[in-house]
Amino acid sequence: MIGDLLVSLRKQQGLTQEELGSRIGMTQSQVCLIEKSGTDRISVVKVFARYYGIDWLELLRMAEGAEGDEGAEGD
Repeated sequence: MIGDLLVSLRKQQGLTQEELGSRIGMTQSQVCLIEKSGTDRISVVKVFARYYGIDWLELLRMAEGAEGDEGAEGD
């Protein structure tokens, strides 16, 4: 899920949800909700991708790859 990937990217940078939110123009609660529930809004994906310096399509591919890895563990 993209939310899990966003948590991982944020933690790699040593940021709290509040710190990240202030840097990308969101509140801590918005960041929290997106990390927990994901998002289907491309505009939101683009905001995170731009901050992390990743192409938004690559960010989606990374999230899809992470989902595939999780499914493989159960096999």
